[in-house]
This record gives sequence, C-alpha cells and structure tokens, in this order.
Amino acid sequence: MGIIIKKYLSPYIEENTYIVTDEATGASAVIDPGILNKEIVDYLADKGIDYILLTHAHGDHIKDIMKYKAKYPDASVAVGCNEKDFLEDSSKNGSVNMPFGPISLKADILTDNSTELSLGESVISFISTPGHTPGSQCIRICDSLFSGDTLFFMSVGATHFPGGDWEQLKKSISETLFALPDEVTVYPGHGPETSIGYEKRANPFV
Repeated sequence: MGIIIKKYLSPYIEENTYIVTDEATGASAVIDPGILNKEIVDYLADKGIDYILLTHAHGDHIKDIMKYKAKYPDASVAVGCNEKDFLEDSSKNGSVNMPFGPISLKADILTDNSTELSLGESVISFISTPGHTPGSQCIRICDSLFSGDTLFFMSVGATHFPGGDWEQLKKSISETLFALPDEVTVYPGHGPETSIGYEKRANPFV
C-alpha cells in the first residue's frame, strides 16, 4: 500500500494544492491549501483531513487555509519552525496585499528535520530547505517529495522576496535535495511534476 495524490490548481498564481491520502486507511492531508473547492470537498467527504501541511507561508500557498480550518476544525496546521512568523504576519506572508485579504494564523505543529507525523500507515517527514523563505521546507511521504517553491521542473524558487537568500536556496537544493534517491518524484508548488534524478541532470540553475 502507498499513498494517493490528487493535485488541484488554484486560479491564483497557478499554485498547486495537493491532497494526499493513505491508501490503507483513507487518512488524508492537504499540502499548501491554496484552493478549497467542491471537487475537493466531495473527494474528502468520507475522509476528512488530519493535517494542513505547509511548505512555506506565502499568501498563494495559504490562500484558503481559513476555509480548511472552518470546514475541518480538527485538522492540525503544521509549518516549519523558522516559518511561524510568516504564517502569523500578513505583511510577511504577503496576503495583506492580495485580493483575498490578510491571513494570520498560529500553527498547531512546528516542524524541523526530526519531526515525523503519521498519516494512517504512512509517515510524513520534513526537510528544511531555506532560501525561498527562511523556513521553507519540503515534505516527504514515501517516495514523493512536495517541494513547495524550492525546486521546480527545470527551475528553482525566487529569492527576491523578504527573507529570500539565493546562496541558501542553492545549498538547500544541491546539498540536501540532490542527496535524495534519483527515483523520488517531486511535486512542486507550481508547474508539473519532475524527479530528483532528472533535476540533478538537467536543471540549469543548480
């Protein structure tokens, strides 16, 4: 058994929201809650969600987080320990200037490289990858890596936002992510899926 991954495209900056379900138990989590629509609600009708997991707290990636909290009040919000200030401050996460209004929220779980969460029979682990934001992280479940805005297909995340650092981003990718097995599938925050092996061979930025 493994996991089922559903991808939903937010109309705001074409952000990828993922629903991950443990195949054995039906336990589910949302990764980067940029959209909550009827299709997602219908899919989760017999499941609910255990976690709202954030790769980072930029506004496009948390756009519908309050809708998720209202619909699934028992779901725990997890964010990197160095990203908590971004989630709590609408100026830092940029949502104060976005059309859906300011978002400020305290996380239930602060994660680091030692954190593991259970999703049914699957294990969620977290990999700190600062650079796009100070507390950016990638989320690994089985052989799937949800990379947020750290690593994209043939590209990498921007570092011109507050707290961004190009040297840190390159190090996070080349020393941390590229140490993972080549066969790990990468599900980025924007754009199509890729793999660690392909990006090691072909990504022109690192």
